[in-house]
Parts: sequence; structure tokens; C-alpha cells
Amino acid sequence: MINFIQYHNKTSNIIIDHNDGILEEMIAHGNSNLQDEVCGIGLGHKNNNIWNLTKFIPLDNVVKDENFAEIKSQLNANDLTDYIPHPAQWLNAISQTTHFAKDAEFDLVVLFHTHPHNHPRPSMTDIRGAGYEAVYIIYSPCYNEISYNYNNGVTRGFENAGYR
Repeated sequence: MINFIQYHNKTSNIIIDHNDGILEEMIAHGNSNLQDEVCGIGLGHKNNNIWNLTKFIPLDNVVKDENFAEIKSQLNANDLTDYIPHPAQWLNAISQTTHFAKDAEFDLVVLFHTHPHNHPRPSMTDIRGAGYEAVYIIYSPCYNEISYNYNNGVTRGFENAGYR
């Protein structure tokens, strides 16, 4: 395992380790569509402040898919600036985690998406949508920048964990 990021705040000192190539896998997924936001989920194991990221699952963004127009309308989502993970893919991924079942194989470690035309700072949509304890990684293919943002799973909003 290679140290991925060390996150400090007033109450946490989270270290995320990951398998070789997993960050590159996320970036490659982010570079797969330079016009629209892409998204994915990172699974692994949380052991106190050491979070091991072991699996990345790319998810389809269905914000432009007419089959999901009702969901898009309910979320007031914008084609250009938002993403909606494919519901079946999301359910399949999250059902592998302890958010779904206490005895699940994985913990939710990372939520990933891109800002293809802007710097990777959390938008108001990102802030409103944050609700899982995880590190939210935002990647900007345009600027080749990554931000790491922590949400404690209780309050809305992020604590910045760093840029690269």
C-alpha cells in the first residue's frame, strides 16, 4: 500500500492508503469524458483513522439519459454541471458496503466525480449532496487538478483535505 493522502482536521487524522494504480484508474475514468461529469465510488476498509482504498467502481452519469428524466427533474439537475450515478449501478456498489449491511465486505471510502471545465472545488450541488462519511475526490481534467474533501456523514459540507 502507498500513502494516498493524509487528512488533518480538529477531530480527525485520516490516512487513506490505496493499491498501486487505483488513483490512475480514477483519473483515466475522469479523462474518459471531457465534456460531462463522470463519477465513481471507492471501496475498502476503515480501521480507525487508516482507510484502505482497495476497489474503484466507475459509475455511469445518467443526467442526460431520457430514461432518468424524472429523477433529473426531482433533483433539479443540470446537464452541464451535475451528475446522477446510474441508480442500479449505485445500488450495486453501495450494497457492497457497511452503509447497506453491517456485515458487508467493504466500507465506503471515496466518492469520486469530475468538474471537466472548472477547478475541482466543491460546488453548491456537491455540498448539498454530501451525506456519506467519505473523502470526496473531485478531479478536473481541464486543469489536471485533484481536490480531496472530507464529509463526516452527519453535517452538510466539506472540510478541505488538500489539492494536488
